Amino acid sequence: MNLLIRYKEEEEHPWPVAVAPPGMLPAYRVISQSTKVAIGGDGIITFRAGYGALPVATWAEVLEALATG
Repeated sequence: MNLLIRYKEEEEHPWPVAVAPPGMLPAYRVISQSTKVAIGGDGIITFRAGYGALPVATWAEVLEALATG
């Protein structure tokens, strides 16, 4: 079983998880494990953040922007 899926199940996270296909991380210039990106349905990065936790309010804004496009 994929480690990411096992972690999701152990932590009981309700959201879907996915593993990036080969080449995706370099294409989006993700060079650190803690990189956070939001990618729109058109494949364009709409948000990027580096190290550190983000406030819940920030994620709410990012996800709302993606949902309302």
